Amino acid sequence: MFRSLVISFVSLFMLPVAALSQDEPAAASKAVDFFNSAPLDVAGNLSQISRLDMVDYFVSGSTFKSENQLGAKVALKSLGDEMVVWQDDDSVSTAIVVLPSASPRADTLLMVIRTIGGPMPDSEVSFYDSGWNEIRDLRGFPRPALKDWVKPAGRRMLAEIGETLPFMLATAGYDAETRTLTLTNRMDSYYVAGDKPDCLALIRPELRYVWNGRSFVAYKEK
Repeated sequence: MFRSLVISFVSLFMLPVAALSQDEPAAASKAVDFFNSAPLDVAGNLSQISRLDMVDYFVSGSTFKSENQLGAKVALKSLGDEMVVWQDDDSVSTAIVVLPSASPRADTLLMVIRTIGGPMPDSEVSFYDSGWNEIRDLRGFPRPALKDWVKPAGRRMLAEIGETLPFMLATAGYDAETRTLTLTNRMDSYYVAGDKPDCLALIRPELRYVWNGRSFVAYKEK
């Protein structure tokens, strides 16, 4: 049975905000704030103290790695207002993305991308609200099925392709500047040379979605 890219919907903490005067608006939380407050399962089993140390070292230009509660070494890879990325020695990379809202009254929505590296890379994409409450069954979030991956030339062979491919390996990446989520086809890594099915040529190399402030809108692929 074909298994499309696993995309789950999970949630985010409401960050404590310092008391402000009535005429002074609260500053918008940045990705680093959510990194520092994330629960252990999202933050790669890094203690809050370790996360604070990682940020301090990164800002100072150091490549220092912190040890998580499982004994793995972890380092920040990038740190921006809308996205923070870290990676451990097991080649597991995680990103927290602050998705800008089209409505100033809307709750903060974050996206977490966890990618397992190695010979068969694969990603899991999760969404969170500011209270770390799981979000389920929301419209406008990418949950690609086999038909989304198959090129027009292979539409008539959809059932056959589904029987040939056991599942779909894909990695996810987000560009904060263009607000684009890209899912990249990694099925080539599942097969050894000389054993790749012909139907792989009918699978799109990637799927792209643009965040419009309310939902992800798929690019119209030809």
